[in-house]
Amino acid sequence: MALPFSASILIVLVALLGATTTSSTMPTSSSSIVEEEERAFLQSQWWSSGHNISLRCKWYGIVCNDAGSIIKISLSNYHYQPSSLPELQDMNWTAFPNLVSLDLSGIYLQGAIPENIDALIKLTHLNISNKNLTGKLPPTIANLTQLVLLDVSFNDINGQIPKEIGNLKCLVRPDLSSNAFDGFILSSLGFLSNIIHMKLSYNYLTGEIRRDIRKLNSLVILDIAYNCLSGPIPLEIGNLKNLTERYFERNSFTGALPSTLANLSQLTILDISLNRISGGIPLELSLIISLTHLFLGFNQFTGEIPRTFCNLTQLQEFYLSGN
Repeated sequence: MALPFSASILIVLVALLGATTTSSTMPTSSSSIVEEEERAFLQSQWWSSGHNISLRCKWYGIVCNDAGSIIKISLSNYHYQPSSLPELQDMNWTAFPNLVSLDLSGIYLQGAIPENIDALIKLTHLNISNKNLTGKLPPTIANLTQLVLLDVSFNDINGQIPKEIGNLKCLVRPDLSSNAFDGFILSSLGFLSNIIHMKLSYNYLTGEIRRDIRKLNSLVILDIAYNCLSGPIPLEIGNLKNLTERYFERNSFTGALPSTLANLSQLTILDISLNRISGGIPLELSLIISLTHLFLGFNQFTGEIPRTFCNLTQLQEFYLSGN
């Protein structure tokens, strides 16, 4: 049965009013995003009242797109000090949907990394190093799937490295060094096949190097020095054929050096000092003719230095004391 003409008009009016109401509550336009960003800046109180918020795109380290929305905040090497002692969670990060790069390494921050950091879905570079950040690395950081650089070094972040970090498939340079991370080096790191530089030094990581490390075949620099790692160095380390620098010092590695080290033909720096490596110095090391720095000191090596070491014509530093 057909509806009366007046009822049809009423339904249409209700539908139109509903659509109008819905669209007005969703800040998806460029102007509403800009307003949200301005409000977030003001509420954070990171900048003094002398800063004109309407000119924020001209502030030091702030870059906006053509629509006036912020795409980059870079306060590195600036030593900028906000008007009050701030925390990272003082900023409403949900107000910056277009932010691509965030570098706060030049300002002093404290507190924990907020869970809502994952609102920055377009972020490719995140540098919050050299701070006084505490607490744990939130698992929500794994939602930043475009992340290429992650630098949280020189803080006091503790707990285990979240397994969800294995979801960051675009990650190239993770730097978690100089914190208080503990637990094992997770197998999920083996999924990050694009990593070039991985720095986990100066933490409290324990356990052995997993054989999954063979999957990190793009790795150029591997730094896991000054931890509490133990066990033998696995044969699979020889799969990392792009490796140029390897820092394993100040751990508790045991056993003999693997012969597969000979596969690392591009290696220039090898530091395994201050461990408990035993046995003879492998002849295979003399095949790595690119070596410039070789540190084997304070281990349990025995026997003689192989005569073939004279082939290492690029060698500039060679330490073997303490054996």
